[in-house]
Amino acid sequence: MSTRSFPPRSFITFRGLRQRFHFTLGLTFATQERDGLLLYNGRFNERHDFVALEIVDEQLQLTFSAGETTTTVSPFVPGGVSDGQWHRVQLHYYNKPVVGHSGVPQGPSEQKVAVVTVDDCDTAMALRFGPLLGNYSCAAQGTQTGSKK
Repeated sequence: MSTRSFPPRSFITFRGLRQRFHFTLGLTFATQERDGLLLYNGRFNERHDFVALEIVDEQLQLTFSAGETTTTVSPFVPGGVSDGQWHRVQLHYYNKPVVGHSGVPQGPSEQKVAVVTVDDCDTAMALRFGPLLGNYSCAAQGTQTGSKK
């Protein structure tokens, strides 16, 4: 798929994401809407696993749950993303691995991590030094701990 547009209150559906422990998703969009839903995967309630990528007050916001708690991840783009220009968002979700005594991963842990990056952002730099560099918050990370995988 390349480019699609939708009238207000419409959407397109795809098969659900099957990978629960690790996935990377990238999309490019342009809008002038202050609020909107870009992606939703999960059941239609907040009691089960879900991931939602939205525009809220012209900023991107990722909300996710592995079924026990809800976590919100919000990178910040000066001027917002509702400017009619093309923006690229990258979402990386993974379960941190449990590392054994030998240093070898033993499988997924109870800690889930979501990283959201917007546009031409150095993700590692923004996550580690963003607050020290001033307004370099084009990437954000959220973690969630729970017994569900």
